[in-house]
Amino acid sequence: MSTTSIRHEDKPFLDKVRAVAPKFAVHFKHHWLKYGITLAVLTVLQNTVTIGFNVSPSLPGHVYLVLKTGEVHKGELVGFYWHGNYPYAKGSSFVKYAAGTEGDRVSRDGRNYSINGKQMGRAKELSLTGEPLEMGPTGVIPANKIYVMAPHKDSLDSRYALTGWIDKKQVIGPAYEIF
Repeated sequence: MSTTSIRHEDKPFLDKVRAVAPKFAVHFKHHWLKYGITLAVLTVLQNTVTIGFNVSPSLPGHVYLVLKTGEVHKGELVGFYWHGNYPYAKGSSFVKYAAGTEGDRVSRDGRNYSINGKQMGRAKELSLTGEPLEMGPTGVIPANKIYVMAPHKDSLDSRYALTGWIDKKQVIGPAYEIF
């Protein structure tokens, strides 16, 4: 006969789950139809669409429908796959604005970034976890690259070397806020 015991270090995690579960139940009770429709659409259209999640306050929405076209237009929300292994797993999907495309000029004055003279935001010195952040590339955006950004001060976007310019091979396609 086997017994299962909870290790002492698991208790804080279980306490957090117990605290969040009632809130999730209330949320799901109010939004079950949205989740159901989203699941139905994904099942039917799985080869042409996917869902992108925004887990930070960098954009107003939390769930985005992303068309698998690979095409991107300046000013549109775009879904793309994360290229590195840090701080997110390689292949994680992101949603940001395509703020700059091939031929646009990215410049920096101190920590302030602009594209073709239009202000894009200020690069922070430290991440939310206190790690130093290297600034992203400047110059003319080359062929098959895009500059992505979100208007939030904490957005991990092309202002930072971690993200840099996104290769169009990583682009899923245009994204549309669901909720």
